[in-house]
Amino acid sequence: MQLDTFVSTLKANNAKGYLVGGAVRDSLMGKVAKDNDYCITGISQETFESTFPSAELQGKDFPVYRMDIDGEYCEVALARTERKTSTGHKGFTIHTSPTVTIEEDLARRDFTINAMAIDLETKELIDPFYGQEDLNCSLIRATTQAFSEDPLRVYRAARFCARYGFTVDYETVQMMKSLKAELSSLSIERVLEETNKAFMAGTPSLFFRTLKEAEVLDVHFPEIDCLSEFEQNPEHHPEGDVFRHTMQVVDAARYLCDQLPADSELIVMYSALLHDVGKAVTKGAHPIKGTVTYISHEAAGVPIAEKFLDRFNLKSYKKAILFNVSAHMVFHGAFTSMRLPKAVDFVEGKFEPDGDSYIRKPGIVSSNHILDYSIVCIADAIGRLKQPRKLEPVLKLTANTLTTFRYRVPFYIKGLFSELIKIFRDYDSADRVYKAILTAAQHKAILEIYHEDARRVTCSLDIEELKTKYQGEKLGYVIHSDKRKQRVSIMKESRAKVNEYLKTTKE
Repeated sequence: MQLDTFVSTLKANNAKGYLVGGAVRDSLMGKVAKDNDYCITGISQETFESTFPSAELQGKDFPVYRMDIDGEYCEVALARTERKTSTGHKGFTIHTSPTVTIEEDLARRDFTINAMAIDLETKELIDPFYGQEDLNCSLIRATTQAFSEDPLRVYRAARFCARYGFTVDYETVQMMKSLKAELSSLSIERVLEETNKAFMAGTPSLFFRTLKEAEVLDVHFPEIDCLSEFEQNPEHHPEGDVFRHTMQVVDAARYLCDQLPADSELIVMYSALLHDVGKAVTKGAHPIKGTVTYISHEAAGVPIAEKFLDRFNLKSYKKAILFNVSAHMVFHGAFTSMRLPKAVDFVEGKFEPDGDSYIRKPGIVSSNHILDYSIVCIADAIGRLKQPRKLEPVLKLTANTLTTFRYRVPFYIKGLFSELIKIFRDYDSADRVYKAILTAAQHKAILEIYHEDARRVTCSLDIEELKTKYQGEKLGYVIHSDKRKQRVSIMKESRAKVNEYLKTTKE
C-alpha cells in the first residue's frame, strides 16, 4: 500500500497517522532510518482491522501490526497508554482507545529524543517534550517520571549513550539509580541484548561508564565495576586505574573491528572487556620499587571470565574468549622471543600427556581466529593513553599501519614516528606508542604469514596405518608431532621475512 493511500484511508475514517520513534529521531539527526514505525489515533481496533484486512496482528497484549507501506514491511501500532501494575520490565497494563491522543502515546516512551512524531498528513513535527532540543544538546533525558517504571530503560539509556556519544541528564541518572533494586528482575537475555547492541555502537565504553555513573554497573557486571578500585603503575599505564584502561581497550577494539575484517566482533569485544579482570585478585607490590604489580593476572582472569560468560549464556564463545584472556600479554613481546617449537604450539595448540592419553590445549587457530586475537592484543597495547582524546587519531594511525605493514610493500617507519610526534608533541609518549604499534604490526604479520604458509603442511606418515595403532587423542598427537616439524620451519621463515622487511624499511 502506498503511504498516501494509507493516510487518505485513515482520514476517511476520522483517524490520523504519525511517523514515530527512531525514524523521527534519525531524520532530525540527518541519518537514514532503518525502519519506519507508525502510530494511529482516533480509530478502534475493530475498525482498523476491517479497514486494513492485510494488516498482520503481532502483539498479544496490545494492537500492533505489520503492514506493507511503500514497499517496506512496517510496524503500525494503535495509540496506547500504560499503567504500572507490578515490578519488572513487563509489569504493565496497556490501554488502547480511539480517544488516546498522540501526546499521550508519546508520554509513555522512554526518552525525549524517542518521543517525537511527524503528522503524516501535515508533515508537522509533534514534540511535546522538547526532544529536538535534547538532540541538539546531545542529551538523553527521560520523557516523564514514568521512566522509573521500567528497569530495562536503565540499559537502554546507557546503550543510547554508546550509540550516539550522548550523556544522560542529572535527573534521569537519579531515576536510573532508583531502579537498581529492580534490575535483577530483568532476564539475562534482555541485558545481553542491550550489551551486544552497545558493543556494536560507536563508543561502547559509554555503556559501561553510564551504568557506573548511575551506580548500577555492579548489578550485572560486578567483575567490571570493581576494576576502578585497582590503580596501575603509571610507567606502563599512564591512563589510570584498570577500569579506565579497560574502557579505552573496549573503544579501541570497536574501532579496529570497524577497520579490519574481524571474524567475530562479539568475541573480540567481550575479550576486550574481560582481558584484565584477573587484576582484581592479583594485586601486589614490586619488592624493590614498591610499585603495584599484577603478576599472572592473565591466568587468574580465566575463571573470573568463565563465570561471567556462563552467567550471560555465552558458552559458545568461551573457548576463544578464555584463550584471549589467558594469552593477551604474549602478543606484547614474548611471542617473538619464544623458541620456535613453543611459538608453533602457541599458534596451533599443544598436546600434553594425561595418563595413557593426551590432552590438547588450545592455540590461536584451534580456538580462535588470528585476526580476532590480534585485535584484542593490539587494543590492549593502544588503550594506555594518558589523554583519552588522543585515542581516535592514534587508532587511525594504528589501523593504517596494520593495513600498510606488508612484508612485500614499502613501509616508512620514520613516517610513523613523525605522525605520533604530531599527535602527542611529547617524545616519550610518542616513543611508547610507536613501539607498541610496531610490535603489534610485526607480530600480526608473522602470524598471518605463518598461517598462510602452514596451510600446505601435510602429514608425511601413513595415516591409515596409524589408525590401526592409535586412537583418539593419541592419534592426534602422533599426526600433530609429525606436522610440527614442518611448522617449526615455516615459523622460522615467517620471522625471517618480517625481520628482513623491518631491516629494509629502517634503512
